[in-house]
Amino acid sequence: MAVKVTSQKLCAVLNGLFFRMAMVLLLAQTAVIARAGSSSLPSSFAVSHWEMKDGLPLNKVRAVLQTKDGYLWVGTFNGLARFDGVRFKVFDFEHTPGLRNNAIESLGEDRMGRLWIGDNLGGLTVLVNGQFQAVTLPKSWPGKPILRIATAADGTVWVMNEAGLILPLRIGVAGEPLQVTANPVALAADNAGQVWTAVGGKLCHLDASAGAVPVNNSPRVVKGWQAIFRARAGGLWLLDGDWLRRWDNGNWVEDRGHSNWGTILLPAFIETRSGKILGGSFKEGARVLHRDGRVEQLDETTGLSHNWAYALCEDREGNIWVGTGNGGLNVLNPRRVTMVNAPDNWGSSAVLSVTPSAAGGLWIGTEGAGVYKFVNGTFTNLNQGESFWQSVVNSVLEARDGHLWIGTWASGTRVLEKGQFRNAYPLTEGRGVVLTVFESSRGDIWVGTKAGPGRLHNGEWLWPVPPGTSASSSVRCFAEQTEGTTWYGLDGGGVCRMKEGQVTQFRVGDGLASDSVRTMHTD
Repeated sequence: MAVKVTSQKLCAVLNGLFFRMAMVLLLAQTAVIARAGSSSLPSSFAVSHWEMKDGLPLNKVRAVLQTKDGYLWVGTFNGLARFDGVRFKVFDFEHTPGLRNNAIESLGEDRMGRLWIGDNLGGLTVLVNGQFQAVTLPKSWPGKPILRIATAADGTVWVMNEAGLILPLRIGVAGEPLQVTANPVALAADNAGQVWTAVGGKLCHLDASAGAVPVNNSPRVVKGWQAIFRARAGGLWLLDGDWLRRWDNGNWVEDRGHSNWGTILLPAFIETRSGKILGGSFKEGARVLHRDGRVEQLDETTGLSHNWAYALCEDREGNIWVGTGNGGLNVLNPRRVTMVNAPDNWGSSAVLSVTPSAAGGLWIGTEGAGVYKFVNGTFTNLNQGESFWQSVVNSVLEARDGHLWIGTWASGTRVLEKGQFRNAYPLTEGRGVVLTVFESSRGDIWVGTKAGPGRLHNGEWLWPVPPGTSASSSVRCFAEQTEGTTWYGLDGGGVCRMKEGQVTQFRVGDGLASDSVRTMHTD
């Protein structure tokens, strides 16, 4: 789950929420890819978002942070929201003593787990033991938006406003602003808890007593610092123009090269646990720089709710949260499934059945485009014939002897031999509609038709259930137990057990939850 709280009940709710969310996103992404065709690469993320209708105070999100207790905090221009994965709890100045301004600009957490909140008028609030407390700031501190907050290992909290002024703070004590003007995009703490900024093109570390101290061997800036942010392997990532490199212990230690980060960059850059670099921009969404150098665009065309990607945060589960300029809060779930789409978009048909091929690849049955073979990234279509209904393939199965069996909507069961499909048996009423095909442990082929089950045994087709009975209605699925007992599920007739030539039917009156059984599995 993306947001973790100590309550076991909440954890269970979150597990269900994010599972359902992932499934909805997966289906939505399938539709997007199907429309785009095979030439489009799927995003490496599945995207979902929350807006005011979901409880967010405002769609203008300026800061996102996950605190040690697992909550996700969202700063908007209409108050602060705490998100538990299910709902938002809103804190605003009208109902929250200590919070003086609803226009939240920045968030930070110190070493003691206290939440610091910077606002648009230069004010600062800290959340201590569940209570919001306004921080008394020196008179020399101007009323300009506080853009960034970083915490040092010694407990000092450093804040920076949009003018580049920097102020050191501790609980109850605010120092004087440093007599320097730093780059307003440059304030970051490294893994060791050292806080860094850039003044006059030089990299400086911040010291509670000495202020901004330039490093002796400061990396040379060519076009100007666009971003400074923490590197997970140590040191800092420094974006000089469009050139991204990692600097550590006085040396350049890694070079990610030149990338297009957008026309108007924002101070929203993070490195994920997997080594991806994400950067936000004003009107071009976010970009992802993969370790192999590939750059991925994330914007409204790939699922983001808005192209203004203002704030970025990675939670403990590896999900990326994006605060947008007017599209609310987005979450990017790393995609664990690669979506596959045929070049012809399956002839605008749905995929109904998939089975592996012993020679490699997959057989894929569709609702109107026949059968596809997919191997080594290449699709081959085996269309079924003249009419649409002949090309509706409900079930595909490659038997152990290598033959491909298909169950069609109108042409019965067909088997592929020497590149051609032939009918497996003469069609009679009801047996032309085949919903499932199954192979038993003994090599028998079972077919589930609209007129009951059929079995191919030693080259002969057998129909073990008399037509017209409740046990001979539409067969949706088969399962086999280890001793050879075969079961089949019916569309409205429950389940039937075939054992030693006897058929026993079980329905709702025998304990089933429903008489419509679509799938079974033997554990």
